[in-house]
Amino acid sequence: MKKTQNKSQSDIKPNKWAELGFTHKVMRHILIASSAALSFMAVFTALFYFVAHGSLNHIYVGSIPVKATDSQAQLQQKISTAAGKYQLAIQYPDGTKKKYPLLSAVGLGVDINTSAKYAKDTIKESVPERLRWWRPMYIQLSLAINKTQFKNFINTETTQVSLAPKDASLAQDAGGIVLTPEQPGKGSRIDHAYGAIVNAVSTLDSSPLVFKPALLQPNITAADLKNSQDKVNELLSQKVTFNVANHVITPSKSDIAGWIELSPVTKEKTVDVNVDSGKVLKYINKIAGPYIQPPRSRLITNTDSGQVVLDPGTNGIDVLQKDQAAADVAKQLMEGKDVKSDLVIKYAAAQTVEVQPYPKWLVADVTTKRMYAYEGTTLVKSFLVSAGAPKTPTVLGKYAIYAKYKSQDMKGSNADGSRYFQPAVPYVNYFYSDYAVHGNYWRPDSWFGNINSSHGCIGVRTSDGAWIYNWAPIGTPVIVHS
Repeated sequence: MKKTQNKSQSDIKPNKWAELGFTHKVMRHILIASSAALSFMAVFTALFYFVAHGSLNHIYVGSIPVKATDSQAQLQQKISTAAGKYQLAIQYPDGTKKKYPLLSAVGLGVDINTSAKYAKDTIKESVPERLRWWRPMYIQLSLAINKTQFKNFINTETTQVSLAPKDASLAQDAGGIVLTPEQPGKGSRIDHAYGAIVNAVSTLDSSPLVFKPALLQPNITAADLKNSQDKVNELLSQKVTFNVANHVITPSKSDIAGWIELSPVTKEKTVDVNVDSGKVLKYINKIAGPYIQPPRSRLITNTDSGQVVLDPGTNGIDVLQKDQAAADVAKQLMEGKDVKSDLVIKYAAAQTVEVQPYPKWLVADVTTKRMYAYEGTTLVKSFLVSAGAPKTPTVLGKYAIYAKYKSQDMKGSNADGSRYFQPAVPYVNYFYSDYAVHGNYWRPDSWFGNINSSHGCIGVRTSDGAWIYNWAPIGTPVIVHS
């Protein structure tokens, strides 16, 4: 066995550093002191840099490099220069790229003063962020938006349609209601276009916004129309009866469906369902027609040979307050109530109207909606007319044609104060102020003899207007009565 040789204290070689007087303890103190000095120098340098530049990190307003020490005026100048050069870039599905000026095309603009002030305030209030040398600081620009122009730009420039989507729809069919489901379309678009464009402009990002293939969804779906469909079905299931002169008339589902007005409301993603009282009135006029016989005035004249009866006239039967009845029916249906409408009947005796015969003269009865042309005591032609509506009645009395125009534009005020314009009214014969007998091309034939609808004039079918215009010279008497 090898014996271990013990070395005496005097045999151990001294450490080299120890020979120089550096013990471990001293070395530790030196290292600590060096680290402290370096740290102090780093802090001092950073502090000096921060004081000189206002920030240890990079600062960007939009994509514009700025200094923390920039004044608001300097920031305005930098923002103005960059924003003036910036254009929004878009890459289309075919790979083409296009750039759009902000204000003139997109409807967005950089609010330079607000952006500079906001940037200056943000830099001033964000000292901790300016000390984070490892992380840049980004400040977005403030924008001014022309909402109408921007919306139009998004609608026209950020979506391309190859197959248009179709909204779900409701329609009457064979006395019922048909719901046609929606169909999605195909195309491409910029995802979240509103936010993407605002973000690009507020950072002055020059990279293009890219179109991506997309299914284009319709605005109105079948689910959106469920409540409207239920409302229509409810209307069609309600019971409606009319009593006309002791005759009970029950409209069919097809009749009721014809009264329903369906109005798509795209913004609300629905279809408004209403009962149109005008369509109900049209139905009432149809069913009341067989029981309506307006009185026709007894027209007499005195001649040298004695009294001559030009028209014996007839007593009449009328259904009153049809407008109100139609409005009540529409209201009750919309309230979900069954309807029983008793139409009011009135019996009227014929009036006697004494007139003087002329070589040529016109007689208009605004109640029966008839007009007659006489030569002396001889009836030469009769006409169905549409005279003044209840709120704009035709004047009554004896007048004479004072001016004639083969065609004339007409304009004036409606009963509610709104304005109207009717171009190229044919065969105009003025008989008092702005009241005239003239042709009427804008009303259906069924209105003449049935509905008084004018602003006071006596309207006739265009062909009848031509006959009157050619037959009646200026000075022809016009007698109007009810």
